[in-house]
Amino acid sequence: MKDLNSVLIEGTLIEDPIVKKFEEDESMCRFKIKHETRDSIFEFPVCVYGKQAAFCEEHLKTGRKVRIVGRLTRVFGTVFISADHVEIRSPKKVEAKP
Repeated sequence: MKDLNSVLIEGTLIEDPIVKKFEEDESMCRFKIKHETRDSIFEFPVCVYGKQAAFCEEHLKTGRKVRIVGRLTRVFGTVFISADHVEIRSPKKVEAKP
């Protein structure tokens, strides 16, 4: 039986994305997000590859809210989220008081 390795998390970017370009239009985008609960604040490094990396480079900036779908990955002892999908969350609308 294979173990389930799936991550769905929402958070706020705490740094601008860093993009590395490789051969043949391949790219990787790295950034960190902050996820807050009632009791704690967690920081998660995220890596995105391919077309999603180009999307992140163009649209994400520090402070932007995102939803990440992906899996946990470990390379050289560092654990990060390898994102399959990145969605920009719209800011909450504040209703005007009459």
